[in-house]
Amino acid sequence: MDFVLDQLNKGKRFRALTILDLFNRECLEIYVDQSIKGDECH
Repeated sequence: MDFVLDQLNKGKRFRALTILDLFNRECLEIYVDQSIKGDECH
């Protein structure tokens, strides 16, 4: 589980919560939003 932060050309920021299986290096899920709060992640 890790957060990735980036921004678009016009300066709008977004976050991505990535959930990875480190054993086989498979991405299980990516949740992207402008703001991610703890109660939104399930």
